[in-house]
Amino acid sequence: MNARILNSRENKLIGRREIEFEIEYEKMPKREEIIELLSKVGELNKELLIIKKIENVSGIRKSKGIAYEYESKEKMKKFEPEYRIKRWKVGKEEKGKEEQKAKQ
Repeated sequence: MNARILNSRENKLIGRREIEFEIEYEKMPKREEIIELLSKVGELNKELLIIKKIENVSGIRKSKGIAYEYESKEKMKKFEPEYRIKRWKVGKEEKGKEEQKAKQ
């Protein structure tokens, strides 16, 4: 599995870096694998990384997507919908604590 950053730009108003990426693979990777791969290739903080969109390129084993790396968790929570944060498993410790409180 290979990944490369196609484009990266800083959005200072929102406090995030917007990244366009491309992944080549034999079989479609899991979400955790995509986050791990992008964090290594682009030197990104996987705790503050959200994948906004991934599209498969028709006919070949390649996907293109858009990711956001936020400056802080507070800014991420302010601008990202809650479902997207849960989907990409950002802040696993906080999520686990909230679930334990709900069970009690």
